[in-house]
Amino acid sequence: MDLSPDDALQAYLIRQQLIAGIHPDDIIPMRRPGHGPENRPAAPAVVRITNEGVSVPEIPPAQFRGPLQPLPGQLRAGPGGHEGIHDVEAHNGIVNLQARMLDMMEGRQGARYGALPPNPAQVVARVRPDDAAQAIAMAGPAPRQAFDLIGAMTTYPHLALALTSYLSADDLVNLTTQSRPFFNFLNINIGIVVRNLSLQIVETASIFPPLCYPRLNTEPGHFSHPLPPPINEYRYILHHLVPSIPYLRMITHRHTTTTQIMALLRQAGYFIPNLCETPLKKLWFLMDIPDNARREWTIANPHLWRDGEIFFATFFIVQLDMYLREQRQQRTNSFRQLIMAQPTLTFLREFLVGRVCATNLDTLAEFVRWRYVPAPEERNEQVFGVPIAETGLLQFEGYGRPRVTFNNYNINLILREIGRRGLDMHIMFSEIFLLRNPRLFYVNREPINWDEMIMRGREDMGPYWMDLVRLD
Repeated sequence: MDLSPDDALQAYLIRQQLIAGIHPDDIIPMRRPGHGPENRPAAPAVVRITNEGVSVPEIPPAQFRGPLQPLPGQLRAGPGGHEGIHDVEAHNGIVNLQARMLDMMEGRQGARYGALPPNPAQVVARVRPDDAAQAIAMAGPAPRQAFDLIGAMTTYPHLALALTSYLSADDLVNLTTQSRPFFNFLNINIGIVVRNLSLQIVETASIFPPLCYPRLNTEPGHFSHPLPPPINEYRYILHHLVPSIPYLRMITHRHTTTTQIMALLRQAGYFIPNLCETPLKKLWFLMDIPDNARREWTIANPHLWRDGEIFFATFFIVQLDMYLREQRQQRTNSFRQLIMAQPTLTFLREFLVGRVCATNLDTLAEFVRWRYVPAPEERNEQVFGVPIAETGLLQFEGYGRPRVTFNNYNINLILREIGRRGLDMHIMFSEIFLLRNPRLFYVNREPINWDEMIMRGREDMGPYWMDLVRLD
């Protein structure tokens, strides 16, 4: 069938409207008015120009509910649990219509997919309006499936790792409760994710190595299953563990708390240089060591405590004493000893913000926990609200785990190490603050992590080195 150029263009434009989803009854022919046989009604013009002016007819926007919508996911069940007759007819109508459209678009004659068929008039003949109308009326709206963004990102591990680098520990836990794919991803890659986040506070992570806290670690592939308490001294092998969310929470808390302590003392008007941050964290690490033998070995090792760190730890203690005397009216150093006898520096932060020891009764209770020794007749009572079992525990190493020596040995160790190394505090003060040369007291001392320093001598200790590294 030979068509004139105008008829071919007319057929092509009708085909485009069908593909766009316009209902067959709403198709607008694009033929010029007065063209064609007289018995054929003239199509309305898009823009009408008359003596009265220019008028534009209202044309509703196209809606994609035509023959190219996807097949429904499942047929609607009719009465009795069977598929309704109209549902089957709608399904068959869509199948037939889509088959015709695919056959039309592919050409079935070797034409490339999406190319126009040789004769555009066949487009109108092969898509019958009755089939399209019946399919549209009976099929209903096509079902839509929700897109899982987090689940899709877990199929690309490099994208998922990049996402976790912007999340906190709480965010990671929340996502695992909301997305099963993310939970599985974190189960497999928990060690990599935590180490990647630890790099953001790499100094804190190196001061508090994960091998020292095996109860805060987990085994690969067990994000939601923390390790149980050890039954014997060789319950687990440290090299087989990976850091977990509890370890990330710990180092994040200690980094934040140390920064807040320094900021609070500065707000109170006391000079705390940035170089005090590392010694302050190392003082916190000394609190984790439950025996004085390892504390003395740690403070005497020049790779673990360099000369400059000894100086700035002492400088911080002096500034804290000045704050307690001037701002809190503490004329002796006993209150500073109470603060440093705690198992954590969180107590110091809470004290600076006024959450602990706010009243005299609270202060007495803290002193009872620190040094009070109950009399034999007080075994079944409380002292200022403190149970007898908790009285006096902070004065012993291990915070009550065998009572051997005084725990305030931490500060005494630093003062003793100054004399053992022969450090002159006046000369160091002048070099650091007057001549601005603090690097002089950090040279020739490569910083090494605490657990690595112990493992260097493990050949002589055998498996006993794991007990020396473990602090919990």
